[in-house]
Amino acid sequence: MEQNNLNIYAIIPARGGSKGVPRKNIKLYRQKPLIYWTIQQAKNSKFISRTYISTEDVEIQRIAIECGALSPFLRPDEISQDLSVDYEFMDHFVDWCRQNLSLQEQPDLLVQLRPTSPNRTTEIIDDCIQKFLLVYDDYDCIRSISPSTKTPYKMYTFDEDSCAIKPLFSYLPNINEPYNSPRQLLPATYSHNGYVDVIKVSTITDKESVTGDKIYPYFMSNKDLDDIDTEEDWIISERKFIYKDIRHKAKNIILLVIDNDGVLNDGRFNSKAQSSYHIRDINGIKNLIDNEILVAIILSKYTDIPDIDNVDKYYTVDEDKLAIIERIRHKYNLNWEQIAYVGDDVDDIPCIRLCGLSACPKDSNSEVIQICSFISNFNGGNGCIRDICDIILNSSVDVDE
Repeated sequence: MEQNNLNIYAIIPARGGSKGVPRKNIKLYRQKPLIYWTIQQAKNSKFISRTYISTEDVEIQRIAIECGALSPFLRPDEISQDLSVDYEFMDHFVDWCRQNLSLQEQPDLLVQLRPTSPNRTTEIIDDCIQKFLLVYDDYDCIRSISPSTKTPYKMYTFDEDSCAIKPLFSYLPNINEPYNSPRQLLPATYSHNGYVDVIKVSTITDKESVTGDKIYPYFMSNKDLDDIDTEEDWIISERKFIYKDIRHKAKNIILLVIDNDGVLNDGRFNSKAQSSYHIRDINGIKNLIDNEILVAIILSKYTDIPDIDNVDKYYTVDEDKLAIIERIRHKYNLNWEQIAYVGDDVDDIPCIRLCGLSACPKDSNSEVIQICSFISNFNGGNGCIRDICDIILNSSVDVDE
């Protein structure tokens, strides 16, 4: 089936009454409303020509429109309840299209994208659509699935009348009592993961279903999934994305610039202007140098550091930190994306804003913490530099490994 012959629209369901994470569809995720990310995924698709939101909530509707989606109607409250099913809002949308769009604008395929997967990729959306177009005449929809983490052949229901459990499957061909059989003998099973569904409109109108009778599979790995249903899911998902983003930036790093006071050391001095350093940080710097990453340390005129071979030292006597980095940058012919900077106070902010990767200790100034790419779990002088050194060295490793 040629895509040019079809109107392919995204439909994003976004109720206002979510329970696991209240108001989650417009809660800020990576500084933007959660729904923003799914809207952008759909708008970046090479197949999807329109992106609609189905919601009963006026605030969600307003924010979705601000994020670039179409939301010309409100979904009725009676089909926006906890127990409402997908078919109801899909049927409502198709009916709205019939009443408000021209014949040429009527949708042929609907791509359902749930807002709870903010890190899904447009590439997977388009690949799923493309695969369905190849089998369009033979199937009612395509659903993304991934290997079940638990086999249903070893699951039970509880019968209250007899106060006994009963296996879901008592018999399989060639396997008697599958619930007592080794897992290796049981058929592979897959779960619908809700990442992306592509549905023929005719499946909704003619079969009154969002799947129909013949469902084509889009196989995915569990490590690609990122579904937010609880507060814990939210925290894990956001941290996972941030770490991936940091790893991506770290791949470009050729030079690490470290502010000494309060970062490489803990910011405290004795009467001889001496301070202590953590061996983990020193070893982290040495590891970078051994792997041909340049390291420069910015110091005040009153402090010094342990001797480390091949580390450039610069003193803030006649120039500020940004001027020093500019000088280093031109010396090695680097762009800003190739420089990582670690600082802890307000005078580090200009450097933090310009460098490709920024980091700070756990006990940094609050303004610095707000703008840094990475906040270490360690305080200054207590291992925070080793944190960023390890990220730079491991940047080529898959975050899920």
